[in-house]
Amino acid sequence: MYYVIRIAFVIVLIWIFWGPIQAWYVWIMLRRSGVPAWANVISREQRGIRYFVTYRFEAMKGARTTVHNKRLGVHKRTYQRASEGQALSIRYLPANPKLSQINGDTLNRDFTTLLVVGILLWMVATYAYLNH
Repeated sequence: MYYVIRIAFVIVLIWIFWGPIQAWYVWIMLRRSGVPAWANVISREQRGIRYFVTYRFEAMKGARTTVHNKRLGVHKRTYQRASEGQALSIRYLPANPKLSQINGDTLNRDFTTLLVVGILLWMVATYAYLNH
């Protein structure tokens, strides 16, 4: 029975950390292999304390150019400086242009890092409490 609990615990940890791992992976891939480009802001949206920017950019894949739209959660300061029709500096992955980010915006990594640190602190505190 103890092994079932351990396996369940590992599955839950993977599920919790998948988002943060993915956000950091995308950032690393864009830093290593991303291509700079300019995108035009299509729209902005505010939902409570969350801010979103939708932008359109052209991506080169070989000799072919494709147009992509991306809706991205952003920091408030990025939202405020992005007006409709304005050009933004982005990076995208040529092998998968769906992976793109606005240069200078770190919302995904900031949030996920805070989440991971919080969960790790909670786990350490729980472990210390249970083994005290």
